[in-house]
Amino acid sequence: MIKFVEGGTVSQKINNLIKSVLAVNPISRPSAGDLRKTVENMIQSWEEEETSDAPNIEGKGDVPAHEITDEEFDRAMREQITNRELI
Repeated sequence: MIKFVEGGTVSQKINNLIKSVLAVNPISRPSAGDLRKTVENMIQSWEEEETSDAPNIEGKGDVPAHEITDEEFDRAMREQITNRELI
């Protein structure tokens, strides 16, 4: 069982995300696509918070973002799980 410390440095949104991924019932867990969207939205909101106070840096937007498909995301997650099992 995982216990979350109240008042810790991890947000409630992250706590809820972790709990949803670790649900015992697979039907209750988010799909890889839903998980990806949730994480992307969280990252985007963090980046917006960071850039609102950050100075303008030249060349920051020069590198295009690489969009990955749900299949690529699934494959990457499976590879990480497999690599952890081999250690």
